Amino acid sequence: MKGWQRIIFIHQYGEHLFSIDDLNGRVKRLAKEVDLPALMAFGWWKRGMDNGYPDSYFETDENQGGDAAWKKAIADYQKDGGKFLIYFNGKLIDRASPFYRTGEGSRVCYRDNTGGEYLEQYRFPAHGTFTGLLNARSFVTADLRHPAWKKMLLKMADRGLEMGADSLFYDQLGYAERSTNWDVSGEFAIPNLSLIADKAEALRMIHDYLDAKGNPEVALGTEHLTDVVAQHADYIHAISAGTGSRDFVDWARFTFPEVVLTDRTMRDDTDAYRRVNHTLLKGLRNNVEIYRCRDLIDKAPNFKRRLTEINRVRSKYPELLLLGTYRDTLGFENGNPAMSARAFEYQGDMAVVATQSTAPSITTRIRVEGKRFDGFELLGGGAVKDDPEGGRSVTLNRDALAVLIYRR
Repeated sequence: MKGWQRIIFIHQYGEHLFSIDDLNGRVKRLAKEVDLPALMAFGWWKRGMDNGYPDSYFETDENQGGDAAWKKAIADYQKDGGKFLIYFNGKLIDRASPFYRTGEGSRVCYRDNTGGEYLEQYRFPAHGTFTGLLNARSFVTADLRHPAWKKMLLKMADRGLEMGADSLFYDQLGYAERSTNWDVSGEFAIPNLSLIADKAEALRMIHDYLDAKGNPEVALGTEHLTDVVAQHADYIHAISAGTGSRDFVDWARFTFPEVVLTDRTMRDDTDAYRRVNHTLLKGLRNNVEIYRCRDLIDKAPNFKRRLTEINRVRSKYPELLLLGTYRDTLGFENGNPAMSARAFEYQGDMAVVATQSTAPSITTRIRVEGKRFDGFELLGGGAVKDDPEGGRSVTLNRDALAVLIYRR
């Protein structure tokens, strides 16, 4: 998986951003153009994004044909290699939902140290300051240890399988809340200090459930990287952009290279070449969420152009750039620290990715001992040639990128 397009079909405020017809129209066309066949589908239910959880996942828009139309559209999207990643929230319970008002929601949720409900609010800012600042939805947070919520998580899994999805995505299960769940039934309030372990156990339960039902190829994903959760997920949707000085992406990728991790917040053409180069440099999958999931990548032409080029290179060397182990700066020599360079290894072969965005032009020498140079790919202006002192001389203009291939 090189990444995904991430879109919201029906918005939090009832706005229809995409229809079922778009799935096999503009969405699929761009998936083929960019070579990004996976689609992360938000707001595919009737009530729209961040509304009515968890009941809303079981009701699609009858005006668009309901479940039957969705199942057909998903199957059609998959015919040419498309992958449909279906969204559920793994913890939020809408206080306006039947599950909360007449079901077990009010008994399942977190309580603070006074016995009051622990609340969270979410808003997807729309066209104006009122919806952006004041019109949030309020949710309680489910205790993932509660039998009723475990049953609901498995019910969501059955729903995703029923719809024919290639992957089940449970949002917000990769991090602990800012507050914990308190037991106030005794003389003293007692906090639960195992929130993230509870989430890991919930994902393990879902993974085992999929395997037991004969669906081991259905991928399981969640949001936010923590090691204890990642061991039970097939991919992680990152919480940060991955390009900032405090994102710790190098540390995380080097320590846990087996984790399939996305980038975040690529929403327009701002600084597009540098940021997309960075995802290949660090081995991240691309999360394409144009205008906060409201539009598609053709509205960001620079982003589209460079990602298409990068995906062509990924498709040529998938064993190195998708399956390869991220080695950071080990295994090769980079003669100029002004050039960013990282390595990937697979069964003795190596790819070295180099890029720079700080100067009109930078030259470095890349040297790999004990391996045979086997060609290169160059995106943007620059040159790769033999170095008189050994290795390869790599010159890159600003925002250019080179991939050097070495064989065992």
